[in-house]
Formats: sequence, structure tokens, C-alpha cells
Amino acid sequence: MWQFNNASWDQDDSSCRFALRALNGLPCKPGPVAPLDLLLGAKKHPSSSQPCAQGFFPAEFSFCPSCSSPLLETRVGEAGSWIPPYGAGNGLRVLAGEFKAGAAAASGEEFVLPAPMGNFAFAATRMGGKKRLLLALERELGQLWVYHPGHEHPWSQLEGRIGACALPNWSWSMACDAAESGCAVPTQDGPAWVSIDWASNQLVVDRGTGTSVGAPVRLKDLVLAPTLKADQFSVLLRRQGDSQWSDCAALSDPSCVAPQLRRRAEQLAVLGIPVVDEIRLVAYWPCRGGYVKVSYPEGAATASWSFRPWTSTARPATALLEIGVPYRKTGSRPGLWQLCEDFDPTSRDGILNKIIKFDGDEGVDSEVVECGQFLTTGRSSFSWLYDHWSDVHQRNLNIGEQLELRYPLLQFGDKGLVLLAKVRPWEDKEDMGLFTDILSSRSSSATTFVRFVIQGPGTPEKALQAKGVDGVDGTPGSLFCLPVAQLAEVNAFVYNDQLHLHFGADNSCFRWPLEGLGS
Repeated sequence: MWQFNNASWDQDDSSCRFALRALNGLPCKPGPVAPLDLLLGAKKHPSSSQPCAQGFFPAEFSFCPSCSSPLLETRVGEAGSWIPPYGAGNGLRVLAGEFKAGAAAASGEEFVLPAPMGNFAFAATRMGGKKRLLLALERELGQLWVYHPGHEHPWSQLEGRIGACALPNWSWSMACDAAESGCAVPTQDGPAWVSIDWASNQLVVDRGTGTSVGAPVRLKDLVLAPTLKADQFSVLLRRQGDSQWSDCAALSDPSCVAPQLRRRAEQLAVLGIPVVDEIRLVAYWPCRGGYVKVSYPEGAATASWSFRPWTSTARPATALLEIGVPYRKTGSRPGLWQLCEDFDPTSRDGILNKIIKFDGDEGVDSEVVECGQFLTTGRSSFSWLYDHWSDVHQRNLNIGEQLELRYPLLQFGDKGLVLLAKVRPWEDKEDMGLFTDILSSRSSSATTFVRFVIQGPGTPEKALQAKGVDGVDGTPGSLFCLPVAQLAEVNAFVYNDQLHLHFGADNSCFRWPLEGLGS
């Protein structure tokens, strides 16, 4: 037997093979369902007909003890962790890395999923391992799977359940701590801190009290999660290494948030996806009537939360949460801005669209948006007719009005290329009205064709082609048939330097290589 810091291995002299015996002092019978090369940094033997070439070797070995061949480390694309839904964990559809315009030239191939149907979200995180694992979370059942690259049956389910979550896509996300030892997930029974006992393949869940009305987020060394207990709002926090959730200090009345979660009875009483001002180190949860802010200044003993309405008028502004993440401005008056509807008796419909700055001066930091409702990556923006690559007030002057709706999925780099869903017009489109009506509708039976492109300011579109998915003569790229009501549920994620697109409508998934993706 070989004993190392956190693992012990048995060596069979007759077969020259190693078997993991214990992990963190606990026996492994059977072994972890996670790939040992990713979980423990275990090494492989070069291809050979010798018996010793099978299986894994402890990470501490550099050479095979039987034949002295140098052992190989598994190399996976280290494009960074992926925190759903948008990857960076800051609530914006903007990733730090950039990639070459021609990187997605290869045809996409189908990617096998854990089950034929499911409401899946995908995360790339270490979960206590040496390298990042790809995890699939079935949100409605609270089940978790781990991926084995290159295996015929690549998904293995972990024992136990996290808990169900009813938050819509525009409200749901998860958070990891800085060490990636676990993750926080919202559930109907409160925020769940999830870690994995790899020796027994069991989920270990510590649950906070209340009902999750928004998603968790990480701010410095804290993981924060919003909850509601009756009509009392609270933010729970957890420091790395804590054994349980505790309360974040409240600077506002805990009963003031619940009435602001919706403006109409048919709206869900939930917060939008949290966003982090990474310069000021402040976290925000937008809601219909205002926003919750968590501050954790340098040197402070703990964090505190407060609530502020978008406007203090008799008919206050309402945030359009379901149609996109907040807009991040640079240059003059930099910061995060939320798209809202505001009452205006002088306008034709009695309302106008504004962007309102988080922590801004109400009399100054509010701007009318002439293009009306728009979709955003957090940096680039897209109206019905025009692209606004660098400023929501300035459209792309080199391109005229466009017929396709451009729905942004990801932006690679602050001023980089954008992955867009380009949506063809569909029957009765004009009767559906604004983005809010189209993207939040569940009653519409309309379908349309969608193609996916990589595009940027001054960069012509590069359409993605998927094997087995046809296009149309004269239109570049594959055309996917999707229900219009499920357009906002197309999920993109990155793992092992590959871009994946998951379609919840039929639970299919395709992937493309992304060469040059930064770390």
C-alpha cells in the first residue's frame, strides 16, 4: 500500500495496477465516480501492450514502478471555471478571455447529456478536486452528475439530492467559493451549500433557512444568498471554511423588500440575477422596484445589506428583469445601469425606457433610451433593428436596419466578439409586442428558425455549423427550429476549450472547439 497526504493506493504486483483504497481517511468502495486524473491529478501510462499500461497511477509518481516509463498528466483546457448561467460569476454575459475570429470553423458535434430530458445547468469547477470537473445539475429534481471525458457512458450521478428550484432562467444562478471546494445553489427550501464526499460519492448539503428568492453570489471571501421568511427578507452569508450559514447585517427594514419583488400579480416575486461591481467590490440583486445592495468594505468585520428603490416618485420605475443583464458603462459616469420602464404622461403610451444607475444620483444618473427595450451582454447591446457595440445610445452606423432579432448569449472580452442567436421573423411576430412579451411568454406556440454566429464591431459574422443540422441555401450556418417562448432558455457554456450550446426545448446539445480562448 502507498500512503500520501489525502489518498492511499493498493498496488497489485501481479497485474502491476494501482487501485485507490482510501480518500481523506475514508475507504473507497467503490471508487469515486469522478475521473481520478481530474479529481486527484492521477497520471496515466503511455500507450503500450504491457499490463502496467492500464489504469491510473498516484500523482506523486513520475515513472511507472514496473517498466520505468515516464507517466503522463492529463491536460484539460484551463479556460477558467464556468459558473452558470454566464460563466464569470459576476452576473454579466462577458468573459475575461478572447478568442480568434476563425476559431469556431469546425462543425459542431453532438454532446451527450446525462438524461433524455431535464432542466439542466452546467458548471466547470473543481469541487475539491485538482482540476476542473464538468457538472450537470438538474434544477427541478436537484440531482447532480459528473462528466468523464472520452468515456462511452460519460455521466455518473452522485448520491443524494440538493433540492428543487423554481426560479426562472433570468433569476437563477449558482456561486462557488474562491477555493472551488463547493457551490451554493438556490432551492425552494433555502440556499444549499453543496460539497461532495468523493469517497462515498455522496452530496453533502448544508441548507440555510427560508425560501430562496434569488441566486447566490460570491463577494471576496463571502458567498451570499437572499431568502424570504414570511415577509421578512434576509441575506445569508458563508465564509470559506464555515460549517453553516449566518445572517448578513441589515441596514434596511427586512419587510421593505417583499412588496418590491413584483409590480403585477402575474409576475414572479423573485430577484434578478445578482451582479458584482468588481471595482468597488459591491454585489447587487435587482428587483422590480429597486435593488438590494451588499457592501463589504476593506477592513470591515462583516458585510451588510440595504435596499434602495429605483425612483422615489409616486409612480416609481420598474426594472425589466427578464430581458437581460444590467448594462455596464465605461467612460463618463461608469458603473452598472438597469433598464427600466418609467411613467411619462407626455409620451404616447405613458411610459418610456430608461437606464438607471445603481448607487447613482436619482436626479442625474437616469438616461432615456431612444431605442426602447434592448438586450445586453452587460457591455454590448442589441435593439430590434440595430447593434450597439460600445454605447447603447450609438448604433452601428455601418449596418442598416436588420430583419433578424439578435439575442446575445456571450461576449468574449470586454470589447471582443459576441456569440449571438440570430432569430428569423416568425408568423404573428408583430402581434407579440416588446421583448418583455416575447421572452417571458409561455403561452405562445410560435416556432422560428435560429442560427448562431460569432460577430463583433467591424468583424463579419462567422456562422456556426452543426453536424446533422441543415441550413438553407444562401444562409450561412445551421438553422435550429425552436419555440419562440424558449429562446431565452438556450444555454451556452465553456469547458475544456470547447463552446457548448444546450437547447432545453428538446434537450439536445452541440459543441465547437474554441482555439485561442484565454485563461
